[in-house]
Amino acid sequence: MENRIDLQRPDAPDMAGYGAHAVGWRDWVVETPPRPDLRASGDGPVRMAPRVLRCAVWYPARAGGDAARYRTTLRDGRQEAWLQGRAVAGADAEEGQFPLVILSHGWPGNRFLMAHLGETLASRGHVVVAADHPGSTYEDRLAGVADFGITLLHRAWDQAFLTRAAEAAFPQMIEPGRAAIVGYSMGGYGALISAGAGLSDTGTGWPGGARGDLMARHAEGTAEALPGLRAIVAIGPWGAQHGFWSDRALAAIRVPMLVIGGDGDDISGYTGGIRRVFEAAAGCDRWLLTFQGAGHNAAAPIPAPHEAWARVPWLDFPPFEHYADPVWDSLRMNNVAQHMIAAFLDQALRGADQAARLAPFDGGHPAGFGATGAPGLRLEWRRAGQP
Repeated sequence: MENRIDLQRPDAPDMAGYGAHAVGWRDWVVETPPRPDLRASGDGPVRMAPRVLRCAVWYPARAGGDAARYRTTLRDGRQEAWLQGRAVAGADAEEGQFPLVILSHGWPGNRFLMAHLGETLASRGHVVVAADHPGSTYEDRLAGVADFGITLLHRAWDQAFLTRAAEAAFPQMIEPGRAAIVGYSMGGYGALISAGAGLSDTGTGWPGGARGDLMARHAEGTAEALPGLRAIVAIGPWGAQHGFWSDRALAAIRVPMLVIGGDGDDISGYTGGIRRVFEAAAGCDRWLLTFQGAGHNAAAPIPAPHEAWARVPWLDFPPFEHYADPVWDSLRMNNVAQHMIAAFLDQALRGADQAARLAPFDGGHPAGFGATGAPGLRLEWRRAGQP
């Protein structure tokens, strides 16, 4: 059976799915300068080593060629599956420069966890780069080398590096100084730091995290917004529920922000976590899209590959649970996320008027949703300066 990532339900809102551009795709492997290697350092002297980031790059392309199949690893860290999309491997890029979107997975995850967004955003005129973040992948988790401190230290650092490296590697495709980050869970954690929200003492001193002297680069009063960052999308961002940011730190975010989450999220927390990010970030225009009743898997992950439905002996839950939600249909959530993120980035990165699609609603029939409407969905908006 095919594991399709390119489907749209008949009731999908109007900016879900694919836009005017054909989509190309390529692998890209890039190496950072030496950084602290937490696996090798332990409590002793800090050892330095490069991080190798394997990335998928989706981009507007000239039409033609066979659609991509992506080989990916499932949440159990061993099984492989093939995903079917629409991008053409190695296709010639369309002429012109486009805004950059960094797509950053959770813990654990990989570069294809949000491949549906990679393809659809590229089809709407963005270059999208999604990396396997070392120390945060399914294979690392299975092997016991997914030290949580690696993610806490390196996630925002990876996002900043990828932004600069992609602009340098693909100057013919990427418009410099016009970037966004779309981050899920720990990717959302990194996006908040990348937007200038420095960590509290709780965040820099988190038990089991990286040493405080290393985390100091992300501390409130030290962390700075990534130059050229114009917007962030934080899906189920992790950390606020544990006090990783003060209200003042979140208020330091100045770029437009879309927060997405389920009000049943028991990983990142809703009221004290996801919603608190939205409420406290009073320095920016921001939106909160809530999937009522959904958990931590709201909106971001691809529908569970068929191979993930079976239980495996080396994991204490079916891999299916990593992708799916007990209440919401994954494809419906993907389509809604595609629509809202596309409209948000169109406005934030290009200055397009998307006021109708980004107007607050609570169910009903908001712009773009058609006859089915938006049952179970709530979109809130607050302007900069409004608590």
